[in-house]
Amino acid sequence: LSVEAITENYDFTSRQTNYYTGAAKYLGLVNDTNRMWSLTDFGAKVMASERNDRNVALIKALLRHEVFHVVLARALERGEVPDRATIVSIMEASNLELSQSTVTRRAGTVLSWIQWVWSLATTEELKL
Repeated sequence: LSVEAITENYDFTSRQTNYYTGAAKYLGLVNDTNRMWSLTDFGAKVMASERNDRNVALIKALLRHEVFHVVLARALERGEVPDRATIVSIMEASNLELSQSTVTRRAGTVLSWIQWVWSLATTEELKL
């Protein structure tokens, strides 16, 4: 789909389209070719999966990235999701080559995604 089609079909703003397509690309779910987005083989497999299998695949894709791995490990060690300031520190220690304002902003995304993983794991909704 084109960026415009995604924005229209899903009733997103342009900013939402950029966020969700960027996130999907980061996780290896989609490819971007001249602003046309298509599912990767992995993305097609994930989207065709049952809900639990899809969630497990998305969590595994997240955990391939050091920051998510470290933040979730910290949550498991301490029994709670780290706060945003701790996530910023973890991101800074990972040498991501991002500006401070971007690190601070993206820490919110990391926090939200890890809270989603944590909620699945702690409500026994996730079947491993």
